[in-house]
Amino acid sequence: MLRYEQKVVDIISRLLLALEQGSLELKDFPVEDIVNLIDSALGGAMWNGIGSRPQEVFPHMVEEYRMGLARCIELNDVGRCIQILRLLVCQYQCFYTAMGREEQLHREKTLRSLLLKTGNAYAEAQSRALQQRQEGWRGEKNLLQGGKGAVYTCLVKGEGQLPLPEYRNVLWDYICFTDRKDLDGKKAGAWEFRLLSEEDMQHPADAYYKYKVKPYEMLGEYDFSFWVEPQVQIAGPLEQFYEIYGRNASFVCFPSYDQDDLYDALAMSMTEDEENIRRRRKLMQYRKEGFPAHYGLINTQLMFRSHRDEGLKRVMEDWWREMHDCKALVDYGFSYAAWKNGFRYALCGLFAESNQYIVNGDIDLEVDIYQ
Repeated sequence: MLRYEQKVVDIISRLLLALEQGSLELKDFPVEDIVNLIDSALGGAMWNGIGSRPQEVFPHMVEEYRMGLARCIELNDVGRCIQILRLLVCQYQCFYTAMGREEQLHREKTLRSLLLKTGNAYAEAQSRALQQRQEGWRGEKNLLQGGKGAVYTCLVKGEGQLPLPEYRNVLWDYICFTDRKDLDGKKAGAWEFRLLSEEDMQHPADAYYKYKVKPYEMLGEYDFSFWVEPQVQIAGPLEQFYEIYGRNASFVCFPSYDQDDLYDALAMSMTEDEENIRRRRKLMQYRKEGFPAHYGLINTQLMFRSHRDEGLKRVMEDWWREMHDCKALVDYGFSYAAWKNGFRYALCGLFAESNQYIVNGDIDLEVDIYQ
């Protein structure tokens, strides 16, 4: 499937899971957003988008789904709502398979805005589930106040482009670590380039993850930092991101929008090699220790961290060790490390792929430092 077509399935599947687990109540179910998505995927809007005349059944299908979902909410019938969504996924996959390549490509633009809405609904459900586990916990103070801050990223091995921020906080430094000696000390817009340490220059690929996970080591003079993936553009005020969604926590990020279970994530990425053995060992270890299924996974495109929280440092060190034990835990290991340490953090209830704070996609203003 194409990128956004697959996300249609992913997001509906995530909403399904949230209903099954009880983290999304029917009263909060985004009926109109789902109906609009169905119309774009299977109904009249889809046919108008590809310039074809719909068969009689397709416009009626949208209304049938609308009435069915509305009736489920009226009766508070979660089981029936789950059945309807499962039918939708099966129907959509069958229909998509029968479409021509040109028709598939034409639908990308129409689907994107609708996916953002449904993606936000799933992100809100994940954020709510975390708050329920943490019993509404909130930190004692805003960790941005009175501290020295940095926004940073890392570009290594001659890969990637560095988007210019659309919004910049003039009180913070914007730092890009790199293995390019000719860029050391230079600037590109808001970004200042700094060379990796001499030791890290020997293994830049590993250094990328080290710098991503342990900012307090290379940015020790700062009180807090925001990590952004090098392909991500800062689109809005990150201080507002923290103040609205941060709950005064020392770690804040987005939830994953396509996975919430570490066991499923590791099992789905199994390969026939030595890494596969390490993954199986990790699965056995986590089950033995009692790590719960569907504990949630994070998206690491944007991460806020306080450099003065010793508890957070222990979590980051454990995450780093999990990465070294098993490469697949680069993205998944945080959840285990947080659970192991009883660490409390915050999730932003927005779709990580695109929101008012960051954008990961086509970017108008960018600096390609490697051309």
